[in-house]
Amino acid sequence: KDKKDQDNNEMIFFEQHEKAKIIPNDHVAEWYVEAARTCLVPGPKSKPITAKDTLNGQLITFSFHVEEANKIKCYILWNGQTMRFRGDNIANILSYLFVDSAPNVKGGDYASSLKIFDSKIQDTDFDEFYKKINTGYEKISLPPSNK
Repeated sequence: KDKKDQDNNEMIFFEQHEKAKIIPNDHVAEWYVEAARTCLVPGPKSKPITAKDTLNGQLITFSFHVEEANKIKCYILWNGQTMRFRGDNIANILSYLFVDSAPNVKGGDYASSLKIFDSKIQDTDFDEFYKKINTGYEKISLPPSNK
């Protein structure tokens, strides 16, 4: 990119909105997702930008939910939608959002980077679930229908 584009890239951090600032002691796992649906970016006149806002695809958020060392989740919030984010999504999802970089991601040696991402974002419960749904199901014999 040229110098002008580099000068326009910036990252901004915000303090969370009062309604979503304090995590309740007895919260459920989905509390973080709901907090993002309440406020991502404080807005003018008490109208915050939320995870539900599409903004014509102009805002992408990676939300990291850290409960314990082995219970870290990452979600991608984009275009009014929320999705659990894993290393393989870097090639499968982001390459379609960022068309200019798609050939670089698809054609590069990124497998080791994906494994590093997944090793740092550990969620042992989810990893076990993910492994089970990706290895297939055990066939269950159902009794014949009485019809």
